[in-house]
Amino acid sequence: MGTVEYIQHHLQNNAVCSADNINPATGLCEGFWTFHMDTILISIALGALIILVAARLGKRLEAGAPSGFQNAVEGVLDFVGQQVRDTFPGKNPLIAPLALTIFVWVWLMNFMDLIPVDLLPLLAQMVTGDPHFHLKVVPTTDLNTTMAMALSVFALIIFYNIKVKGLWGFTKMFLFHPFGKFFIPFNIVMTLIEEVSKPLSLGLRLFGNMFAGELVFLLIAWAFGVAVPLAHLPVALLAMVCGAVMLASVGLVLSVYVQQLENFAGTMNFVIFPMFFISPALYPLWKLEESGAWWLLKLAQANPFTHAVEAIRFAMYGQFNGTAWAVVLGCTVVFFAAALWGYDPQRGSISKKPGG
Repeated sequence: MGTVEYIQHHLQNNAVCSADNINPATGLCEGFWTFHMDTILISIALGALIILVAARLGKRLEAGAPSGFQNAVEGVLDFVGQQVRDTFPGKNPLIAPLALTIFVWVWLMNFMDLIPVDLLPLLAQMVTGDPHFHLKVVPTTDLNTTMAMALSVFALIIFYNIKVKGLWGFTKMFLFHPFGKFFIPFNIVMTLIEEVSKPLSLGLRLFGNMFAGELVFLLIAWAFGVAVPLAHLPVALLAMVCGAVMLASVGLVLSVYVQQLENFAGTMNFVIFPMFFISPALYPLWKLEESGAWWLLKLAQANPFTHAVEAIRFAMYGQFNGTAWAVVLGCTVVFFAAALWGYDPQRGSISKKPGG
């Protein structure tokens, strides 16, 4: 099995579907009514493990001389409880247990990634007698898992917002935030985008893990001789730092002009995520031009993050892209200047003229 086939085999879920949803060209299940049985069964098994361990620990609690495991569990409980108290001012018997369950469940799912990648699939192939048996052992590498959790939590957020604030209080959040009563149409659009971006950002955070995985693959490739020349690394690292400073300046501008703290994260997602996805971080610009996606190409070319990526890419090849560096440094100066112009140290936010 070649490298490509090996990776594809490990990225393929064990899917079950009806005959109508099988792609005749590939023989794989496709469509909405496709069930990833490995994701479902491993998630259920990990959930059952949580229940079993919690029940066993509950019967052996010691107040005077707790065991090391009990101390560890109490530490996790204190951590989750503090997070809930910091973010949820009200009192509800469901929030803390739900947060603890999600925290431990997701941690166990991610922990499955530490098991040798071929161990469980080989055992499954030996048990089934099928050398092509697919088994994807990390449930959080399945976008269905992360999006299902994100949407479930999002639904609970809406429910408890209405329950705590009332229907009118929840509606006022759309009408008067983040820019006050004179910008109601714009507030509605911005708040809708913010609310929709919450489950998307939670579910799609898997892409951040994939990006970290790509860095690991780069290190492995480096170990096998596919390396960026050492002479090019200083300029490449400088380009990375400049790109990071530019994004930090974007966040600084948003923190100055978005007055409500709860709206800041949604606004950041509304800005940063499009900047990332409409950039050559995921696909080269020439591919957009070749495919005829002219409108997307123009958006990418107008995107400051595109030029940050291009500056890094050219630096790794030992080349200098003057346009990319000029855009990155220019945008950094402009964003910082806008933040300084709008910041009022007396208020900690946008300055206002007397009587305004």
